[in-house]
Amino acid sequence: MQVNFPIKSLSDFKVNKDGMIQCQIEGWMHRDEARVIEKTLQGRKNILELGTYQGLSTSIIASFCNSDATITTVLLHDMHLPGVQGQTYKFASMMRIRNLGIGQLW
Repeated sequence: MQVNFPIKSLSDFKVNKDGMIQCQIEGWMHRDEARVIEKTLQGRKNILELGTYQGLSTSIIASFCNSDATITTVLLHDMHLPGVQGQTYKFASMMRIRNLGIGQLW
């Protein structure tokens, strides 16, 4: 299902039989989790998200936080180096979003 972001209401989402949000952004979020985000982030100026997958939760966060809020999202990666067997290295990438309309994220 195509959803236009920013969303105005959680009723903009369709959910499956288990209550998981269904839209064009791949991810795993239950509608109850989205409700917590909606209620918790109002009035917040700085938001840190740990563990971004495809951006579903980031899009929901951006929809419900103040337009002047800063969202910092951190994605943890596993990396296998060529020639090094049996070891996985962890590294993080970070993206900071500030004063952007959600439509500019895509």
